[in-house]
Amino acid sequence: MIVSMRRLLLVLFVELAGGSLAGCGTPPARPEDGGVLDMTLDPPRLVHASGTVGDDGLSGTIDFDVPDGTRGISIEIVGGAHTLYALGSLRTAGGNDLVTLPAGGTIKQILESSFFDDRAAILPGPMYQVVRLGTFTTLYPQSPDQAVPSGRLSLRVAASDSVSGVQVTVRMPADDGAGVVHLNLFTVSELAAAPPIDAALASLRAIYAQAGIEVVVDGMQTLTGSGFSSPTETFSYLPAPDSDLCALAQLGRMRAPTDGIDAFIVDSFAVPGVRGESLGLPGAPDPGSYYDGIFVGRDDDPFVLGRSLAHELGHELALQHVENIGMSGTVYPDPLADTMIGQANLMEPTGGSLLTAGQTYALRRSAFLRTK
Repeated sequence: MIVSMRRLLLVLFVELAGGSLAGCGTPPARPEDGGVLDMTLDPPRLVHASGTVGDDGLSGTIDFDVPDGTRGISIEIVGGAHTLYALGSLRTAGGNDLVTLPAGGTIKQILESSFFDDRAAILPGPMYQVVRLGTFTTLYPQSPDQAVPSGRLSLRVAASDSVSGVQVTVRMPADDGAGVVHLNLFTVSELAAAPPIDAALASLRAIYAQAGIEVVVDGMQTLTGSGFSSPTETFSYLPAPDSDLCALAQLGRMRAPTDGIDAFIVDSFAVPGVRGESLGLPGAPDPGSYYDGIFVGRDDDPFVLGRSLAHELGHELALQHVENIGMSGTVYPDPLADTMIGQANLMEPTGGSLLTAGQTYALRRSAFLRTK
């Protein structure tokens, strides 16, 4: 049984609107922003805040300190299931905004246009952000040309509606050489024959060995009679909290033996040609999230099945498609300089399995990775 650090860390709550939260080394309270919680986090690698997003689509400021030796900053925003979320800003101690939301409308208009109209749900700007309903996640740094910011950082939440009860979690795992990812594997099927799981896992492990990452399966189960062996997603938009995939994720979470990533092999998808889906882009290292899980369609070719699992796991950990094209025709490349269409890359739809140095760097920032 794996006990994750995220279950052991101290959690602190403050109001977002008009206030801020800080970790260790907190300065005296500042009247102009409603005061700072003067307390040391022990250990100082998790920050959790809750509060309200105002009519302008932005929350108040959350301040936090990045400990020395941090490998990456994982940010999760959770709020109303029918509201769109992204980061409104992420400022370094020097005042540099790593986000910079696009201009040309209110925050509500920008988020809704990206998600519902263009459907790529990707915000232009220096940080690659995928707008999501209900739960938003991001990871920084995203490429080798970015470094983990040091010292004091501050962030603000962007949302399509004014909303209270928004939860923000910042995880800053240590750069401790972690290179193990744990999976709970579920076969969700009404078929008598089992898919070629062992050979598929060998293919999956060989792909991640390129990045020096070991994939460990904590348990394998078969779910029958669940009603989710052929999810009815249309894939017109990213899965929503009330989708079949999110419902299956919750069912699997109740049965999972550990808090590893839940992976599901289903009989088929409603849309022909769809081989898989990840609920995280990247995922939230939170075993209670309805966006916790990856899904692939059954295939009798173990390489295809293993490659599908590896592709969706790449999304969950850190990676984006080499490029996405929105309904507007806008092309959104991933944030990496060494990826391009035609490389037979794991994150393009050619069936290849290459991981570049940049992708390896991004994967090794993931908060999902453990040392054993």
